Amino acid sequence: MTRKDSMRAATGTAKESVRHAAEVVGPKVTLAARQAQHTAREQYESVVAPRIAHARTTLPPAMDHAAQRAMQRSREAAQEAREYAREYAREAAVQAQPRIEAARAAAVPAREEAAARSAVAVAALRGEISARDVERLRKKRARRSACGRGTRKLLMLGLVAGAAYAAWRWWDQQSNPDWLVEPPAPTDVSEDGEQPG
Repeated sequence: MTRKDSMRAATGTAKESVRHAAEVVGPKVTLAARQAQHTAREQYESVVAPRIAHARTTLPPAMDHAAQRAMQRSREAAQEAREYAREYAREAAVQAQPRIEAARAAAVPAREEAAARSAVAVAALRGEISARDVERLRKKRARRSACGRGTRKLLMLGLVAGAAYAAWRWWDQQSNPDWLVEPPAPTDVSEDGEQPG
């Protein structure tokens, strides 16, 4: 499979994931909006409407007008509550989308591994791959893994040794600076250019 094909497959999978998420989350958003609307209507009918009706029967016309205004405000508040519930449900769906995508992305390596193993199992069942081939591949993978661990250990040991050597050199420079070291005694040179022995 080429890289282009794998990108096409990944794009198709992502589109399918978004479509599936919309199918799953859409009814929940609609249900939440309906429940919020129903709750707001019940609250209005059980709490506000009886009080308004009682107030209208016992109050003078000016107060009745004020009661009608209060009723209008309560309707507006109920409408705002419905809009808020609808918006909250939308936001919940939007916030759930990254979690769904992250879960799908985390499942990709496991899915690919399962597909590879099932392909090998099918090939083995068809007789295309023998048990000896499977064992040889398993041992090869184990050797590579062990070699990788050994290489990492050697690399870490080299880094530790290099750091220790650098620390020793620094400490040696600090304890024996060049200006503290006495120069060697001068030697006499004879006139013919040879040093006396």
